[in-house]
Amino acid sequence: MSKIQIRLKFQFIFYFFLLAFCANSQNTIEGIPDKQFIDIKSFSGWSISSLPMKQPDLFPESELIDSVGYGFNRAKIAWYCIDPLFLRNNSATPVHIKLNPDLQSNHFVREVYEKEITPNKYPENNIPQNIAVLNLAFYPEEKGHYNYDVFPTSFSEGIDTFGQLHNPQTRWGGIARGLWSDSNFELKNIKFLEFWLMDPFVYDSTHSGGELYVNLGDISEDILKDSLQFYEQGLIVESHDTTIWGLVPNNRPQYNAFSSGETMREYQDVGYDGLRTVEEQEFLDDYLDAVFLHSGYETYQKELTDPSHDNYHYFKGSDYDEQELGILDRYKFYNNSDGNSPTASQSTEYYQTMGTITPDSEDYNRDTLFNQEENYFQYLIHIKPDSFKIGHNFIDDTISYNARFENETRSWVTWYHFTIPLDSIQRKVGNINDFKNIRYVRIFLRGFEKPIILRFATLTLTSKLDERYIISEQIQEDRIYIYPNPSTGNFKFYHKGDVNFYDFELYDMLGRKIEIEQIADQYFNFIDINLKNIELRGLRESIFFLHYRFNESPFYGCKKILIFKE
Repeated sequence: MSKIQIRLKFQFIFYFFLLAFCANSQNTIEGIPDKQFIDIKSFSGWSISSLPMKQPDLFPESELIDSVGYGFNRAKIAWYCIDPLFLRNNSATPVHIKLNPDLQSNHFVREVYEKEITPNKYPENNIPQNIAVLNLAFYPEEKGHYNYDVFPTSFSEGIDTFGQLHNPQTRWGGIARGLWSDSNFELKNIKFLEFWLMDPFVYDSTHSGGELYVNLGDISEDILKDSLQFYEQGLIVESHDTTIWGLVPNNRPQYNAFSSGETMREYQDVGYDGLRTVEEQEFLDDYLDAVFLHSGYETYQKELTDPSHDNYHYFKGSDYDEQELGILDRYKFYNNSDGNSPTASQSTEYYQTMGTITPDSEDYNRDTLFNQEENYFQYLIHIKPDSFKIGHNFIDDTISYNARFENETRSWVTWYHFTIPLDSIQRKVGNINDFKNIRYVRIFLRGFEKPIILRFATLTLTSKLDERYIISEQIQEDRIYIYPNPSTGNFKFYHKGDVNFYDFELYDMLGRKIEIEQIADQYFNFIDINLKNIELRGLRESIFFLHYRFNESPFYGCKKILIFKE
């Protein structure tokens, strides 16, 4: 092979493996077969999530029945991929952004290219490839979709005179999606959740942070809890029921598309409450009166423009340009569902402003069925400045990059690689015991006092090599394979061929041989050597030469590995 160097990082570790061949040995390190993965990063696959159930310690409102209080702690969350038009200074770029490069010179909005995450990967035809980075933005002080909180209750803290949420660290925001045909993780050998996350505290190291939770399993599709499935295309005149939230169709959806005709679009493309803004004003008059009584006229007028906080706005707009709005603020309402599918004639701009061509519905996996069950595995990731360290919080790798901005300045930022074993479950909720039917994913944030933006360069559910995968007919004869495990710091040497490992010796950085007893006591927690495997576990800090040989091989079959651990 042209390259026989592997670069790995473990807990507080940089490992560099350099293989030196003896005599005419033909053994090599072989690249492992492509791992299976499910890419869940695309923003278009996500919807606002239902409230996590069966966790009253986190969500006491989840025990409410037939109450809009179910949504009192829902804060604003947005998820999107920033359009390059804001960064490439072409005819589509708003003039005030084009004239002010400082608006483009920010780690949370700039373009990210593959070389930043994989510096040793060379793009095809030497054309740099940008990454569609997923931004997940959480605003814990702002009301989220269908939040009608006003006065403090036993499970919520109410709002202030400006309509902002009190005690933001008790608020939450979440997104969810279906996994369609990829639900049997055991069959596909899906074992890990992996992602590259940009340092969210690059501009604020004093941020108190919060928690990121991931749920895998059965996730309720009842976003507005009423035990009825909502789907916009079912909103036909005189064919609906009234609930505490608004209107719900009482006919089954026949297809996933809006009715034809401009008039019907106005009445169907209205969001999960089934109400246009003018209808929300009437339906929610008690809520609006309470806002006026509690917070005054100005806040009342603000709420009157969108009582359910679900009005859509495309990331471009003449009004945004007049306000000279920055890039991030342009996406705060992009995921809202009321009016996100306008026809060309309904658009107020000279360009198309549609966010999606499909109706919004309480149906994450688009199978027309309605799941209300909550049975899931929960994983907890700390999003705090002091938790972003290799070896902690599922972080097994980092890479730093010195970005050049449009305003001709440069700034360093660190990306962190998280590898979360799916068996490292923080909490098991409901009736779930295995990974044979993982139909949904939910991500939610909680515990934040200030806004946070999480930038994901990757977000995948993946398989990693284990013994079942290592011992495979795909492995060629007479080659040495090294299988590192970044989450534990262990690594294994595996050989498939006619010859067997005979013995090995370990030397320190001064060339002194380390006896087996010393190895066990001082350097390793465990060593296992048999005919086909050498497994090293719990490697301690040092620099080693590992020399091993085969008992039957031309030229003594020797090999040396230089291991650096820092």
